[in-house]
Amino acid sequence: MMNRRKERIRYRIVKLLLVLCAGLLGMLWIPGEEADPERTVSATTVREINSTDEYYTMLADQIYRREALEYYTVRNRSLGKQIVHSDLHGFQAHDNLSDPLKSGCYLCYYTQTVYFTYSGTQLQILIKYPYTKEEMDAHFNKMDRLAEELKGKDDYETVKNVHDYLIRNFDYDYSTSMVNHTDIDGFRDGKMVCSGYGLATYYLLNRVGIRTKIITGSDKPENATESNHMWNMVCVDGKWYNLDVTWDDPGGTKISYTYFLKSDADFPSHRRLGIYETEYYDNLVSKESYEMPVSTSYTWLIVVLAVILFLIILSMSRGRNKEPEEYQGYVVEDPRFGEGTFGNGGPAWDAGQRQVRFDAGQGSPWDTMSQRKQESGYDPRQSWDEDIRRMEQSRGEAYGKERLYDRELRGGRGEGGGMDAAYRTGQGNDPYHDAGRDPMGDGPSEP
Repeated sequence: MMNRRKERIRYRIVKLLLVLCAGLLGMLWIPGEEADPERTVSATTVREINSTDEYYTMLADQIYRREALEYYTVRNRSLGKQIVHSDLHGFQAHDNLSDPLKSGCYLCYYTQTVYFTYSGTQLQILIKYPYTKEEMDAHFNKMDRLAEELKGKDDYETVKNVHDYLIRNFDYDYSTSMVNHTDIDGFRDGKMVCSGYGLATYYLLNRVGIRTKIITGSDKPENATESNHMWNMVCVDGKWYNLDVTWDDPGGTKISYTYFLKSDADFPSHRRLGIYETEYYDNLVSKESYEMPVSTSYTWLIVVLAVILFLIILSMSRGRNKEPEEYQGYVVEDPRFGEGTFGNGGPAWDAGQRQVRFDAGQGSPWDTMSQRKQESGYDPRQSWDEDIRRMEQSRGEAYGKERLYDRELRGGRGEGGGMDAAYRTGQGNDPYHDAGRDPMGDGPSEP
């Protein structure tokens, strides 16, 4: 009897514990759903799907609006089964030409899981997102403002602005987990993988009207079997080019243009795979890479360097053509001294503590007055004494010490006689000779 009572008590206790556990689980589950309102199941207006293209368009619109649950009507049973059993492979190739930001090739990267339920003619699609609706709305509002800021005066400038901005402000995610697969992750943490660069490029350029595509493939084209890389194709001035912002980011604020607006021939280590490995894309890409204009900063640098070089050459040219400060030597003829040149071996000139030789090409003690007269056809024979007198008056005592003592003067009147003898004895009629004095100094003359 006692054993039966104990068993009943144990049974009731276990039952009570199970009820309590179920209640606790229910309490934990319900608040979790309330905390995530965008994932709450709520039916909206039912739309009808009649083709695969309509299905892709409506699914993209649902993701674009960040709706969790949508109901659709599919009267074609074959189409309904095809949608349910599809792996969204075709959705990744969906390209909405009228509104590229509502393309499946772009929006599929912002979903976590997609569930399909098809019963009768009703198709139910439930989407779970990796981000809250508020996070996605805030991010894309920020991207809209950024796209307008980066918009340039033409297609090329806009593409370059977006390319340079992403490289300057973000780094590649080299972490082992590589969890930052979208631009939302990248703008939050400052780093992302290739898909983040590609998605950001796609959104910013398409937002301002520059057609851009997402391309996936392999960075090992020699043995490519599956996609492991993402880049873009962009239309500039009516032609399509390859663009890989990821590989143009060497780290830091440095910018490379190795993979900027290139043809397939100039775009190594990139092979389109899957839905992009078609003749359509092969023919779409330009056969020639885009010819980048010379940067304005480089143009100004070239101009400045050219001006500096011109000034240096001009200065050197003026230096070579500049006349020496000394007066050039010249030939004089005097009826008393004969013809001669104030050349090597001529007397020294001592005036104002300045030593000058009568060397040809290096100067003359005579003022430029006589030289200018000679160059203009003036005959120095007619005014030799007058020039000497004027020079003597201007030089003063210093000029009185100097002597015209040239080789022609020494032997011009014969050996031991004439003016030469008079000079040596100090007895000649020499207006510039101090009797008994050395003609080149203050000592006595030689007998």
